[in-house]
Amino acid sequence: MGPGSGRGAGEGGAIRPPELRDLAFPFDNPPKELRGASLDVTFWVRMDGRVERYRVQPQITDRGYARKFDEVIRAFRFTPARAPDGSRIAGTTTVTFTLPGKRSS
Repeated sequence: MGPGSGRGAGEGGAIRPPELRDLAFPFDNPPKELRGASLDVTFWVRMDGRVERYRVQPQITDRGYARKFDEVIRAFRFTPARAPDGSRIAGTTTVTFTLPGKRSS
């Protein structure tokens, strides 16, 4: 049996979600209300590993920081999701980021 014979290529497997390639995290100097905060970012990742869109919870209300955050997030690259047969597919994944700094009490 040669390549492409179908053996072991995800038989009975599940979809593998996209994986963040490298955790570059240049979110320094967050506004006071976000210091030490955890942000859940859900990514919709295309088949080429680029970010199609994302959603952040809780929302970032500081417009300047939100703009910088948007630039950084959209530059992230992922290993694409895989179907059970190993082919690349679009997918979603959620990553939690904890911003630097101490929470103000």
